[in-house]
Amino acid sequence: MSSKVIMTPFDICQDCIHRLIQQPSLGNDLEALAKSYCLSTSHFQKTFKHYVGVSPKQFQQSLLVQHASQPLMQQSLLHTSEALGLSSPSRLHDAFVQIEAMSPGEFKSQGEALKLQYGYQESVFGRLLVITSARGIFYLGFHKNSHAVLQDLQQRYPKAQLTPSDDHQMLGHDPFLRPEPITLSLAGTNFQVQVWRALLGTQAGQTVSYKELAHKIGNPKGARGVGQAVGANPVAFLIPCHRVIKQSGALSGYRWGVPVKQALLAWEHAKHPL
Repeated sequence: MSSKVIMTPFDICQDCIHRLIQQPSLGNDLEALAKSYCLSTSHFQKTFKHYVGVSPKQFQQSLLVQHASQPLMQQSLLHTSEALGLSSPSRLHDAFVQIEAMSPGEFKSQGEALKLQYGYQESVFGRLLVITSARGIFYLGFHKNSHAVLQDLQQRYPKAQLTPSDDHQMLGHDPFLRPEPITLSLAGTNFQVQVWRALLGTQAGQTVSYKELAHKIGNPKGARGVGQAVGANPVAFLIPCHRVIKQSGALSGYRWGVPVKQALLAWEHAKHPL
């Protein structure tokens, strides 16, 4: 006899986001969607709004905008100058996130003095693998299985101490609904860090192309290198590489999966409509 899986409110929101990404039309019948979780429509809407920060209908409408020939992306590209102008009060990441790059000596030592802790934190967009050093967040990514990431990290820094943590709130807060000042301690080249800093200047609810980001850092012919730096970003969401798209408006790839990128863009657009 199979036992029924009991879903927490958090699980319900995470599952609902995944289902809406796959089939936005599900949001046309909120009563049926709520019923699939054994909830009343009002309870379902209150739960979703509490954990996601927007209503199910707002999230669905943002997804439909994406699916309608991606006008959200094309419209966002028209606002790139404003988005990168560092003047908007919605510049969440630039205000709350500070980047500290590893020194050349730390690279050469193969992480000899590097003490890293890793653990997990649930989010409505997926399970987060969090790796911290004494100086700040070293890595943040959406992962169900972290074995490959940890193995790669140990190979790159064989002398580093990598230990698990039992803390299920390693960030100390919900980065999506309750952002707080945070420091990132990152391993990257000068060029990569330059690109990552530029990403902090983009606005929630808007997007930027690789070419435009290259112009922003003063390297207009460096779109290919910018793309590689964006792909190497080790910190999901806090460094918002999900906002970078192709010049055509296509989403392109995402280190943690295109569905997660779609969800983050739809969520940001719902909270910060153009």
